[in-house]
Amino acid sequence: MNWTLFQTNGTVIPRYSHSADIIDDTLWLLGGMNANERRP
Repeated sequence: MNWTLFQTNGTVIPRYSHSADIIDDTLWLLGGMNANERRP
């Protein structure tokens, strides 16, 4: 298994209503919403 770290900047805020799937041995974490906005 190889992990890839994506570099980000800025503040990471909590999210909810996200999804996670495994496709072809790859973990995908997708979407979600935060308390301040109602869109992905």
